Amino acid sequence: DLNSDKLAFGIHIDQAWNDFTHIDEGKPLRSFNMGLFFTRKFGDHWRGNLMMLAKYKKGTSELSPYLLNDPNLDASLNKTEVAREINYLSIPMTMQYVLDFGGFLEFGPQVSFRTRARDIFKVLGKENSLIYINRIDDDVARWDFGWLAGVGYYLGKEKLTAVGFRYHGGFTDVLKFEEG
Repeated sequence: DLNSDKLAFGIHIDQAWNDFTHIDEGKPLRSFNMGLFFTRKFGDHWRGNLMMLAKYKKGTSELSPYLLNDPNLDASLNKTEVAREINYLSIPMTMQYVLDFGGFLEFGPQVSFRTRARDIFKVLGKENSLIYINRIDDDVARWDFGWLAGVGYYLGKEKLTAVGFRYHGGFTDVLKFEEG
């Protein structure tokens, strides 16, 4: 039995708003993340939480277009916005301190393995649309090492379902050619 007085196992789902520190333009990329969690309770207040986020995306939206060194593409995509999407398999590991009323604080490392990186150019018209995907895997680091801190609240009597906010900070320069 994976769920007991000391152990909890389940599905993690969240909505994220992401962007990069060294990119001044654009807006946060909204993404849906999903994975599994495993929590070990250490007494009434402390919990160790391990997650495997199989669907984890970071990036920035509404970036300016850039030249692709193809005259036809450059002419077609020069008045568009670009979304930079980087997909990961991610493992956050946190220690949580749970307060008596169900609120909690958490902190710990996060290791992420990049599975795909791409810039998506979109030209939306009334009748026709153009979407071009430029793979940028070589421009993005394969590994992302960082940390996260969060606050949240456990719902219900068993305190298995939680809502909260997390902040992820990185130790790694994700974009290889970005100065910062």
